[in-house]
Amino acid sequence: ATLIVRTSGVFSGVGNNFLTTVINHARQGKAFTVSHTPIHCPTYAADLSAALIALARDYPQMRGLFHFTGGVALSGDDFARKILTAAGLDTSLITPADNQTPTVARPKYSVLSSELDLRLPTHTLDEAITESLSALSE
Repeated sequence: ATLIVRTSGVFSGVGNNFLTTVINHARQGKAFTVSHTPIHCPTYAADLSAALIALARDYPQMRGLFHFTGGVALSGDDFARKILTAAGLDTSLITPADNQTPTVARPKYSVLSSELDLRLPTHTLDEAITESLSALSE
């Protein structure tokens, strides 16, 4: 028996991910295109790692397939605008586009319902973005 945790749109202020890519483009003053689809729930890496640690520590016998995601469903361009607004950068650099020729067919609405209730404190999307931006500055 196995435990599988599916997630969506993991981001933080460290490494290569959507948030760091958006910030890097904007800091260079480069206009960039972000797909309006699919809609998904960005997930803060710190919240995901806390959930995985709690599962391993507190529920070692748990088996099955579960979802753990952030609580807000957004398009990529809406998420990019939230990031740039929080960072005080120019949101006009973002050009929304319909599905940018994906290499794999994807549904337009890819929101996973987060069904893991581990009673852990999690960040709001705004808190997670702010914390990520602080980590990016370090």
